[in-house]
Amino acid sequence: MKKITTLMIALIAGFASWAQCDATFGIYNTPGSMDVNIYADSTVQTGTWVYDMGDSSVVTSIDGHYNYTYGANGTYWICCTFNDGMGCTDSYCDSVVIGNTPPPPTCSSDFYWWQAYDSVNNTFSNVVYLVNMASGGVAPFTYAWNFGDGNTSNQQYPVHNYSQVGNYAICLSIADANGCADTYCDTISVVVKSSGFTLNVISESQVASVGIENEEVISLTSLYPNPVNASATLEFNAIQNTNVDVTIIDISGKQVNNFSVNVNSGNNKIAVGTSDLANGYYMLNISSKDGSFTKTIRFAKQ
Repeated sequence: MKKITTLMIALIAGFASWAQCDATFGIYNTPGSMDVNIYADSTVQTGTWVYDMGDSSVVTSIDGHYNYTYGANGTYWICCTFNDGMGCTDSYCDSVVIGNTPPPPTCSSDFYWWQAYDSVNNTFSNVVYLVNMASGGVAPFTYAWNFGDGNTSNQQYPVHNYSQVGNYAICLSIADANGCADTYCDTISVVVKSSGFTLNVISESQVASVGIENEEVISLTSLYPNPVNASATLEFNAIQNTNVDVTIIDISGKQVNNFSVNVNSGNNKIAVGTSDLANGYYMLNISSKDGSFTKTIRFAKQ
């Protein structure tokens, strides 16, 4: 089952309240069954969860849990809107397949993205890179982008300008010559800029050429567990023996932690203390002293 998410559009002024509540949920469904069990990811917040079940039914829960029975087989989008009653709201969507699971498509729509980071000035830029990872199928292909702000494109690698920062649900639908079709959606979150931003869709072969002053992808980089609690492990491959700076930035752009460490060429694991961080969303930036690489990872503290 392909996960499809969406999130409310928010301006920078709204990020403080956005980080305080969480509408994400999980779905349990036995293959072939018409029944689903929905459970909220957050077990500590209080408020009201309203679930649109994707079949014209809307249900409400006061604890985030709900058992529901569908009347027909199919794929349904379940969307939740959470309201804590104190001015904080959040939305999240996921899909569930009811009945017999269809065979996997021979073509696949997929992408990943990051907001470029200026390691010299220690700030995010107004450029977002999105890598088109659509694969499989038989040429020729068609591409249909929905940028989440009412604009679309049929180009394989479009460039799109947003007038405001915030969160936008982007979808890529592809189709091949044999009629195979697939759609993938994800939400981009652009922070710490007061004006708009530019989305550049590129191929995977272009990732290394976007420029060190923005952000280069380091192979096999991960931070786990995520969400974090008292500590986390940063794992990555370095291209040489060097000294790196590790910086943690909160959602407002404030630097909350910074330290340097020597690393070796190849695989490295660094312990990152997070016990002093307040619950919320953060960016971890790792960059070399000589500017040979830089990488930003988003994580949550619980």
